[in-house]
Amino acid sequence: MAVLTSMFFPLSNMLAILLADSSEHRAETKLQQQRTLLADVLARYVRYMGIFAISYLTYAILPHPGKKAEHWSLDWMLLVLLRNELIVHALYGGFHWVLYDNRWTRDKVRGQKFWDANLREDGSLDPTKGYDPVRDRRLTTIGVAVASGIECIVLHLWAAGQWNVYDDFWSQPVRSCALIAALPYWADFHFFFIHRAIHPWFARDTKYFDPGRVLYKYVHSVHHKSYNTGPWSGLAMHPFEQFLFFSSVLVPLMQHPLHFYLGFFHKVIAPLAGHDGFAEPGGDGYFHFLHHKHYEVNYGSPTVPLDKIFGSFSDGSRCVKK
Repeated sequence: MAVLTSMFFPLSNMLAILLADSSEHRAETKLQQQRTLLADVLARYVRYMGIFAISYLTYAILPHPGKKAEHWSLDWMLLVLLRNELIVHALYGGFHWVLYDNRWTRDKVRGQKFWDANLREDGSLDPTKGYDPVRDRRLTTIGVAVASGIECIVLHLWAAGQWNVYDDFWSQPVRSCALIAALPYWADFHFFFIHRAIHPWFARDTKYFDPGRVLYKYVHSVHHKSYNTGPWSGLAMHPFEQFLFFSSVLVPLMQHPLHFYLGFFHKVIAPLAGHDGFAEPGGDGYFHFLHHKHYEVNYGSPTVPLDKIFGSFSDGSRCVKK
């Protein structure tokens, strides 16, 4: 059931919640840590199918300027922005509505909440306790504009012949398939290091200048205002951090447009699973939930074990439900 639920995240998850019986059992918060690496890898590629579908539709059907992007023009740029805003607001807003706003569905999944301290007795959200959807939605809207600006730059470079791109996906089958398999791991590798860089580098009493502490204070702390996160928290960042986050797509490799859109929409959609705050049939992002709760752990993802290598991994033993 979990595999089917994740196949077209988050639409399939919303459908699973709608069809589910009421649930009173508590979330098994250590479930994600107990899965094998193979199970995490398989789960990742199953969830990747939904991102692949959106990426293909974007390239093949939805507004795509093609050669028009050779010349800067508001007509095609605004279409790109509008398309991305609609996708994000539909997916993020829909998942928030199912998990937090709709009384019938939120009651079904309340037992799956990792930390229910921001839920009132009637199950409604208290936005003063770690997740303010109005604030986070505003920041997410800005983040989509930042991402769309990066997309417009790439589209212009393609159209102007300043970035190598090939149109026939199967003209280079090995390269094409290898890039598809590698893209989510590159995104996780990139995320770990840019994320770690905007947290303090040294202990508070260090005699050295700490660039990470400065970046945290003025940039990353915006994201950490959400400490008991919800769907809108995923992209709720300072614009500078949003640029860093989406910069993983600016890799000057020869690629098919589908590769760019897979990387792009992975960055757009994946934060939703990591921040919604629920076990299955939610996004099951307990690994990143622990980061928001404990601050100095789990900077990356469970499928690229950089936290274990650098000593920042947490299995949740410090997380006590309240």
